Amino acid sequence: MIISTHNYKKQCIPEETVLSVLTAQSINRCLDYIAPKSGILEGSFVRVPLGKKIVVGVVWGQATSKIDPKKLRKIESVIDFPPLKGEFKSFIIKASEYTINSQNLLLKSVIGSKNLEKKRNPAVRYKANKNITTVFSPVRERVLKTLQRTSKISGLSLKDLCKNANASPSVVKALLDLGAISTLEKDDDVTYSLIKPIFSDSLSGDQFKVATKLRQKFRKGEYNTNLLWGVTGSGKTEVYFEVIAEALKSGRQILVLSPEIALSTVSLERFRNRFKTTGAEWHSSIKPSERRRVFHAVAENSLQLVFGTRSAVFLPFHDLGLVIVDEEHDSSFKQEEGMRYHARDMAILRASFSKSMVILASATPSLETWVNVTLGKYSRFDLPKRYGLASLPKISTIDMRKQSMPKNRWISPNLVSEIKKRIVKGEQSLLFLNRRGYAPVTMCKSCGIQLACLNCDARLTDHKSYKKLICHQCGENYELKKSCPSCNVSGSFISLGPGVERIQEECSNIFEGSKIALLSSDKMDVSVTIQKTLQQIIEGDVDIIIGTQIISKGYNFPKLTLVGIIDSDFSLKGGDLRASEKTFQLLRQVAGRAGRIETIGEAYLQTYSPDDPVIKAILSNDDEEFWRLEANNRLEANAPPYGRMISFILSGFQLNELYRFGKEVVLQLRDLENLGVKIYGPSMAPVSKIRGRNRLRILVKSSKAIPIQELIRKKVSLISTPRGVQMVIDVDPQSFY
Repeated sequence: MIISTHNYKKQCIPEETVLSVLTAQSINRCLDYIAPKSGILEGSFVRVPLGKKIVVGVVWGQATSKIDPKKLRKIESVIDFPPLKGEFKSFIIKASEYTINSQNLLLKSVIGSKNLEKKRNPAVRYKANKNITTVFSPVRERVLKTLQRTSKISGLSLKDLCKNANASPSVVKALLDLGAISTLEKDDDVTYSLIKPIFSDSLSGDQFKVATKLRQKFRKGEYNTNLLWGVTGSGKTEVYFEVIAEALKSGRQILVLSPEIALSTVSLERFRNRFKTTGAEWHSSIKPSERRRVFHAVAENSLQLVFGTRSAVFLPFHDLGLVIVDEEHDSSFKQEEGMRYHARDMAILRASFSKSMVILASATPSLETWVNVTLGKYSRFDLPKRYGLASLPKISTIDMRKQSMPKNRWISPNLVSEIKKRIVKGEQSLLFLNRRGYAPVTMCKSCGIQLACLNCDARLTDHKSYKKLICHQCGENYELKKSCPSCNVSGSFISLGPGVERIQEECSNIFEGSKIALLSSDKMDVSVTIQKTLQQIIEGDVDIIIGTQIISKGYNFPKLTLVGIIDSDFSLKGGDLRASEKTFQLLRQVAGRAGRIETIGEAYLQTYSPDDPVIKAILSNDDEEFWRLEANNRLEANAPPYGRMISFILSGFQLNELYRFGKEVVLQLRDLENLGVKIYGPSMAPVSKIRGRNRLRILVKSSKAIPIQELIRKKVSLISTPRGVQMVIDVDPQSFY
């Protein structure tokens, strides 16, 4: 930490002052420069010389080093962008201390690649005209429906319209000539429209009580964190929309975090329907021009609301007043590549500096959140009933030990019978299996070899739809050869186990003539195909839905009355600390997709372990008892959230060199054991190689009473990482692969 930022004030620093500048370069410290002659504000974004390059940084304050000013270089220029606020600077410092990431790396997450640039991007966009009664062809109807679901203010570009509607430019031109649609002369950098606060008049009694209490808490203008717990289908979204309306009335900015792009897009659509206008999106699929536009607008306070995925927590909001983390339990909030952080935790930390209100919404909260509620750190608000006339689904198990299963069949006879009943009644069924592709393993029945990735310690997944074998670790894909590479026997490959494509094939054979939709993250462009498929499901054009984890959260299908979970035991296997918690959350969320309107839904869990505590907890509907038991188990083991775990992931091409370095790291940490800290490793990671790099893991486990991050930071500063070796530190790891 270079300077304290808690009493940060915007003061003009006079010319020729020596300044500390934090750059977005991987150098793990601030650099000193001379202030420009015109003076400069603390927090200003600047361009500075570094070697032969010009790099971007932020004025972090006046320098404290004793370097002779004559040896220092001057700041090249000041970027036309609002200075970074003191509260955001404090957030970067504290986040750096907690995650053991450098402040430079965190600043890089804030700035991005070209977000500070401000370019004007004039473009023609299209909108649907009103009162169109002409009957059009199916493809023209698709274009019209796409535009009708789009904001009349922003419209859609020709490229996005053709992509979303699966139409050609000639179709768009024909509709334009007919007067069915018209153009907007739109500039991508124009300001966002003002969102008017609209309060609902159709809340249930429980929704109204909870919304009223949360709105009252927001009006206090203080930092607080709240768990909004509600059973699936209870209307949590409408409750936090009420708090959003309150925040809009106050003029403060709002951030809504979703675990995945598809869910963020769905939330934005629901918001548009409710508030008759829209905010902005922030995720990896939006165009660079839109990213720049959002980035500048939040800093200038001209954008009120952002729906985004985890990286949105680093946007430089001018006056952030409300942060909502939807599906807060979801593991997708954890950044598992590059800089490691948990977006939920960073959102709470960010809110504490801006005096913002935080709402953590979930039907199956994380154990961390549940414990913080029991300790009184967070408040809790409950929605124990489904909205309107809907009831919770009836959940049952299908004991697979007692089912007579035909060869290469995965859907039990009992479940087949239930699906057929739904098809006759015109209702929908959902089959859930959290495995992508056709089969997780391809084996030669002649020599027994299992086809594996050449770059990773991972078996190749057969994706029949792509006619490829794909590695789910590195993404490499391979052609399936006719002959085995080991024994040269031709036609000897067999597929072991099911993926969702195999379940789709099985359904096509069993339920001939039925309309089947597959929802899997590797099968679709989330901005286009998934929206089209979701719309078909909502409109009742699908009989059977087959999906992976992407289908487990946030979606509301009116005609869905049956959920079948193919392999309920899958995620209970292995040594994952959070296996029980993750399985409970996933199965509860998936089962909760059934019967969300008026018809009572049913969920069937195919299992070989019907007496497993997690399965029994789901059947009993006693969530609180499950959390108490899980919390006691973690407490006895001094595991998170009661203890602290920090993981070191070492990777490199030379295994001997990697082990030598791993032992050096452990030796440097060894004296922490005198404080009661436990150190495990170095040992090969469960996935021992990814993209050709060998992987070792070291695990540090300590009491929360020990300032373990500070101690590790000091130890790591004494370690010199060899060339070709990477060391990543993961505080509060969510996975141990």
